[in-house]
Amino acid sequence: MKNTNIILGTLAVSAIAVGSFFFPSQEELQGDYTPKTISFKTKDAQNWTLAQNYYNNLRKNVNTGLIEEADYINALQHIQNMSYEKTTSFSVVEEGPDNVGGRTRALSVHPSNDNYIIAGAVTGGLFKSSNGGNNWSRMQGWDDATELLAIASTAITNDGTIYVATGAGAFEGDLTYENSGAQRGDGLWYSTDNGATFTQATGTNNKDLTKVTADLSKNDVVYISGSSFGAKRMENKGSLIPLTGTSLGSSTTTQDIKVSPDGNVVIIASGNAIWTSQDGGNSFNKVTGNSSGLISGSSQRNETAVAYEKNSNGKWNCYVSRSLSNFHMGGVWLSEDNGITWTRIGQQYTSNSNGGVTWDPLAAQGYYNMVIDAVKGFPNQCILGGLNLYRWTKSASTS
Repeated sequence: MKNTNIILGTLAVSAIAVGSFFFPSQEELQGDYTPKTISFKTKDAQNWTLAQNYYNNLRKNVNTGLIEEADYINALQHIQNMSYEKTTSFSVVEEGPDNVGGRTRALSVHPSNDNYIIAGAVTGGLFKSSNGGNNWSRMQGWDDATELLAIASTAITNDGTIYVATGAGAFEGDLTYENSGAQRGDGLWYSTDNGATFTQATGTNNKDLTKVTADLSKNDVVYISGSSFGAKRMENKGSLIPLTGTSLGSSTTTQDIKVSPDGNVVIIASGNAIWTSQDGGNSFNKVTGNSSGLISGSSQRNETAVAYEKNSNGKWNCYVSRSLSNFHMGGVWLSEDNGITWTRIGQQYTSNSNGGVTWDPLAAQGYYNMVIDAVKGFPNQCILGGLNLYRWTKSASTS
C-alpha cells in the first residue's frame, strides 16, 4: 500500500461530524481552568520594534541601508570556510535532552515501507525513524550537507528519493510579534542514498520554499511551491518546469501544492487564491472568486488536500482549509469533481458579538497551525487540524 504525507497540527481535541463539523455538548464534564490574563502594553510593542530595528541595524549593508542577499550569501560562505579549517581533534558529546520534540512541520512515510519515516522541524533540522516512529535519530547526511535547520516540507518518491524543501519565512513572521526566529531557506535538496548524502536541486538556491509534494503516479516527479517562486514541477531531478495560470506567474508566492494519486489533478494555493488542474499540471484555472461554484471570501493562508481514492462518481474529492487575516477559521471547502466546482462544508469564524459562528479549530493561530488531509480509504472524509483536531464525514443527506 502506498502512503503519502499526513501533517497534522497540535492534536488537542477531536470530534466527528456527519455532514458538518461536530460541536461538543455543554453538559460534558470540563476540567477547571482559570486563564492568566496577559496584557500587552504600548511599551512592550515599542520594545519589540526596537529589537527588530536592532536586528536590522546589525545586518544591513552600510552603503544601501538594506539587508542585502549578496551579503548573506558571502557571510554563509565565510562560515562554511571557517568550519572546514577547524581542527579535527575537536569533539562534542551530545547531552540531550533527546526525548522532547520541537515544532515539526514536515512528516513523510516511505511509499513502500511503513516503518521508514522522515520528519523536519521548523528550526531543528531533519530526523528519521526506521521502526515506525518508535525511535528517532538525526539524519547525519543532512547535517553534513548544509547548516540549514529550517525544514518546510519533505517528500519521498516511488524510487526512494528523499526531497527536502527548506524555508521558514512564509509562516514565521518577525520580532514585532515576538514569533519564533525565521531562518532563511536555501531551496530544494534531495538524497538518493537513504539520507547518507544530499544534493541541492539546480535552480533552487536561496529560495524560501513552502511545500514539496511527490507525484506517486510517477517514479520520480515532485511539485514545489515557495515565496516569490511560483509553482514548479521537477521530473527526474531535471530542470524546473513553471506552472502558470490566471494571475499565477513564475514569481507568485505560493503556500501549498498537492497532486492526486493518478497525477491528473493538481491544486496550488497562495495566500488568497486557489488554482486547479485536471490535466497533470499542463493548464490551471483559478477557482477562487464571487461566482457560484467558486471558493469565496478572503484569506491569508490556504491548505489543500486530495482524496486517496476516487469517489462513487469516479472523481477526486478535493479539500481546502482557509485562515483569515486575523488567523481565525476562514472556512472549509469541498470539490467532488476534481477541483472544478466547490461547496462550503465548514463555516467562517465571525465574532460572537455579531451573533456569528465562533467555531474556530485554529484558535486564532491559523498562520502557524493549520492542515487539512483526506482519510485513506474514505474519500468522503477529511481531517482538519489546528490547535484542535476535527473529522468531517459526508452523509447521504449532505447536498
